[in-house]
Amino acid sequence: MDVKKVLVFIILIQVIFSLKAYSQNLSLPIIDSVTVQTFSTQTGLKQLAVITWASTVEPNRDSYFIYKSVPPALITLDSVSANQNSFIYTDAKLATGIFVESLAETEKEVFSVVASHIDNRRNSGFSATHSTIFLSENFFDACSQQISLSWNAYEGWTEGIRVYRIFVSQSGGAFTQVDSIVGGATLYNYVFKNLKSDTDNKFFVRAVSNIPGKTSSSNIKTFFPSFGTFPDHVYLYEASIDNNNDTIKISWIAGQSTAPIIYILQRSNSNLNFNNLDTIIQQGNTAFLYFQFQKDVSEVYYYRVVAQTTCPVGTFNSQILNTVLLQTKTFKDFSNEITWNRVEGWENDAKIYDLYRNDFLIGSFDQSVNLFLDGDTGVILKSTSNCYKIIAREKTSQYGTNGINQSNTICVFPENNIFCPDAFTPGGANPIFKPVLVGIEQKEYSLKIYDRWGGLVFATNDQDVGWDGKLPTGNVSYTSVFVYLISGKKQDGRVIEKRGTIMVIFP
Repeated sequence: MDVKKVLVFIILIQVIFSLKAYSQNLSLPIIDSVTVQTFSTQTGLKQLAVITWASTVEPNRDSYFIYKSVPPALITLDSVSANQNSFIYTDAKLATGIFVESLAETEKEVFSVVASHIDNRRNSGFSATHSTIFLSENFFDACSQQISLSWNAYEGWTEGIRVYRIFVSQSGGAFTQVDSIVGGATLYNYVFKNLKSDTDNKFFVRAVSNIPGKTSSSNIKTFFPSFGTFPDHVYLYEASIDNNNDTIKISWIAGQSTAPIIYILQRSNSNLNFNNLDTIIQQGNTAFLYFQFQKDVSEVYYYRVVAQTTCPVGTFNSQILNTVLLQTKTFKDFSNEITWNRVEGWENDAKIYDLYRNDFLIGSFDQSVNLFLDGDTGVILKSTSNCYKIIAREKTSQYGTNGINQSNTICVFPENNIFCPDAFTPGGANPIFKPVLVGIEQKEYSLKIYDRWGGLVFATNDQDVGWDGKLPTGNVSYTSVFVYLISGKKQDGRVIEKRGTIMVIFP
């Protein structure tokens, strides 16, 4: 065979195949995904749609044209070179010469891609359209601190969507997945219940295809909510009974808040079932004082404060703080036993318990002691009554409180009685006749001494004054028996009298 003819034949075949390829339409591009990403631009950070398609090699492919669906038409956005298989939709120039930017932050966008033939006559058809996922807000509820989000289904994957993953970033932190929703619907809703106030809360949704590795992310939705803050603590530090046993002073503190807080003061007689006493509505205050009128306090009361708010929704209970109940028991030797219960509820317990008798401190005790025997009969018998109270003092708490819980006050009245000696010796070891009085009022006291003939030889209304044996003439009386008459009034108002004889003995 002639070699020249063979070469000509080969060249002719190549030309035919080349012409055939040149005359064929290009195949449809297959969009891999449309997603939204954040880019730094000359005007700041912007969220832009990014279209990516499968890379193919075809003769005479010149470029790709990117189209956006603006019903009822598809408009040309821009074109990229033939060796590029992605397009970032930023400052795209329309065929009309108008520059437009991606609206991925504010709406759903739909795109298609066309492969362009070198002669611009045998272009591919339009690829299947793919859409971005647009994440938006349904409603925001500041009271419950939650937000409802919604988004459209990703459109374009024929294989379907396996799941939508919800990501959250708060206070500038990294995005973390908080939940997921199975794909298959056309519209999705999700409620996030843990918004943070006065800081950024960012969300985005990622669609995951049934084909491994294919994903599409929505726009990032940012919220900066501001709602009322709830106090981080409510602490009771005082439950004191006043000296008259008819008022209980309750004090507490609370953390700062900007929401109107409802403080409900509650009381229990058993530390189990609490009943509401009163409701106080305050905003921003940190110190609270309440006076409860309670006549004749005779039992231990337990208090707590419940803080509530409806916006944001929340409830917070203080610790439980009890009152101190003092009790007494009197013995025949005129000594008094005093007992009291401990304060339960202070963060660091009580520092000390101070015991007072007639407003004078007579003892201080630590947390381990709750009983004292007052045997100071010289003082006890000198008073018509002895009133006791305990003041418990708090060790400083982390909130800086030094609470005081004062107990009820109990007054003990010695048994009413008059004690007289049988004899005394003027100028001797027992020189004065003076009765011992227990529980007799000073103001209506009377002591009279008579001789054997009924003559009055001495009289006084002063309990501290006794008879030294002298007669009205000033002379010292003689050894003899005299008659005394003593009268006085008890604390309950009844009159008591005592008659008897006293022997005056001279050495």
